[in-house]
Amino acid sequence: MEKKEINCKYFELIPPLSVKEFGRIARVNRHPDRTMNVWTLGVVVEGKRTIRVGKDSINAAAGEYFLLPPGIPHFGIEIEQHDVYYFHFQIRSLQVEKEQKSAKGMIRLPLWGKLPAEADLTGLIMVLYRDYRLSYLTDEILGLHLLSILHILSMDDRKNRYGKKKDHVLAEHLLQWILENLPFKLESAAFEQEFQMSYRRLNSIFKRRYGCTIHRCVLERKIQYAAHLLIMGDDIALVASKCGFEDYFYFLKVFKKIKGITPKLYKDVYLDGRKLDEAP
Repeated sequence: MEKKEINCKYFELIPPLSVKEFGRIARVNRHPDRTMNVWTLGVVVEGKRTIRVGKDSINAAAGEYFLLPPGIPHFGIEIEQHDVYYFHFQIRSLQVEKEQKSAKGMIRLPLWGKLPAEADLTGLIMVLYRDYRLSYLTDEILGLHLLSILHILSMDDRKNRYGKKKDHVLAEHLLQWILENLPFKLESAAFEQEFQMSYRRLNSIFKRRYGCTIHRCVLERKIQYAAHLLIMGDDIALVASKCGFEDYFYFLKVFKKIKGITPKLYKDVYLDGRKLDEAP
């Protein structure tokens, strides 16, 4: 499996923090040239974001995040299609050396990295965004959620840098590969070809690490991806196709089993801003 090498500055973020803005941008443009007086955390859901921060270049694709520090000029590199959720927030910070270790409870992050495969942070942020727009969340509660997200990103970076068991690494590569190939039909032969190991063995390693089968994980992550496409306004049949479901009615069945409601009702509830118990 090809590993994407990311080299850029590291910063230690020191709580408390306060959120100044929480938003979402889905368009085609180049990142603006500017210097902010707050931190920015961007989570890329679709497309990519290319940004120059001082001497560092960020090339964040779907499933990755980027951080923009205050006081450092940054500007866009390319014009691109992107869908990004972003937080502007204030927090004390300190630039640190890449190899410098820090206490386990500290938040220490690069300017650009992958979202952890195990935690569905994109799904969490989507829910937070909806609830924040509907005034269900206060700024203080949103700040606590953001602090938790930063801790999760920092912990994942620490795990990736300081070693794991061989089977754990393989299981995480399996999960990452699933996330990168959600639009395709993922059958056992595809896994065997990619990882050069029997599907049975791969499934055993995966289940010990995550407590569920590869098949169950594939369905759950595909349906989460489908939920995002639905609230973006895509037609249900198109969503089924984009998520690798050749059988439309099987997609409807799986979606309802996992989400508890049909794709149409899910889309209506989200766009109308209703709670599920208010739905007909």
